[in-house]
Amino acid sequence: MDDKKLSVGIILDFNNKWFGGLNYILNTIRTLKLLKPSEQPHITVLYCKNNAFFLKEIKAAEYPKIEFKKTKFIKFKKAFYFFSFLLQENLFFTTEMRKYDFIFPLNDLPIKTKSKSTIICSWIPDFQHKFYPKNFTFWRVIFREMRFKLIFKNTDYTILSSENAKNHLNQFYKTDLNKIKVIPFVSFISNITKAKNKKVLNRFKIDLPFFLISNQFYEHKNHLLVLKAIVSVKVQFPDILFVFTGLMDSKKNNYIKKINEFLKKNNLDNNCLFTGFIERNDQISLMMESRAIIQPSKFEGWNTSIEDAKTLGIDIIASDLKVHQEQLGKNTSYFNYDDHNELANLILLKMKGERISSYRFNFEKSAQTISKKFNELFSHIN
Repeated sequence: MDDKKLSVGIILDFNNKWFGGLNYILNTIRTLKLLKPSEQPHITVLYCKNNAFFLKEIKAAEYPKIEFKKTKFIKFKKAFYFFSFLLQENLFFTTEMRKYDFIFPLNDLPIKTKSKSTIICSWIPDFQHKFYPKNFTFWRVIFREMRFKLIFKNTDYTILSSENAKNHLNQFYKTDLNKIKVIPFVSFISNITKAKNKKVLNRFKIDLPFFLISNQFYEHKNHLLVLKAIVSVKVQFPDILFVFTGLMDSKKNNYIKKINEFLKKNNLDNNCLFTGFIERNDQISLMMESRAIIQPSKFEGWNTSIEDAKTLGIDIIASDLKVHQEQLGKNTSYFNYDDHNELANLILLKMKGERISSYRFNFEKSAQTISKKFNELFSHIN
């Protein structure tokens, strides 16, 4: 591709607490860096004040053809949806965005854009509201459902992170599958040698063999199943430790109340460490020092912790979700996400020196494959 002919505007408009979205953009930029210089698009990152803190990491990726432009994104989206319908013009597609050949990800498409020169690409990580509507307010479910239907109607392309998500799309929506592109992501971890930092263990006062669980505290993330497994495991290994990262953001949250009540009732305080939110570098260091990571979730899009562990070669104990099997293949052992005994048995095997995962992940090959998928998508631009 000729650099003069292809410009990509990447929209960094996420809740600054949703690090999954921010990391997705970072991994996408790093993936594009793997393209041949002649194929690398010129990238402009459009960011707002709330996301400015993340620019340091993007700059550290050292993508050769990148610039940054501060802009204002619309906060009162419901009102702008109304006015977009009223005026029959997509007010989310700004004059700034019209400068680029390819805009990604633009997920607010109440009206199809009138620009013939810009390809609009959306990204949907999952269809969680279809399976766990209780995770959203009533009106949030309504708005999310409307938003997705308008995406499929008005976007040029939509990227999904997994074939599993594409199956969910087929299950719930009618849309042109030629406009749907499945492009997963891999985790780029720079300087793995430096990432192994034992000082992190000292900071958190960890001096026992431990397993790592890195999930936000939502009910479908299934922390309670891990706690039930710990009750069984500590009979043989009373000093075992489980480290949970992620923000426990409200004592009023019923799910967190259940967790705290279970901990107290089963005397698990000495076996569980809750770190709260930690920096990504610290999380990677903990992952590298752990016996294995545990991913117990009942629902996922394309899990970042699993991709991190694959890149690092860390053992993974995962629930038997179809998307986990898509990420890991047949060369690892899974447990039923409703059966804590199956999880406990895998933990015990690991404590006895067994290897749970036998996958051989070729990071370079996988990353190159993904970069080619983006290149194929860009090839549709005239």
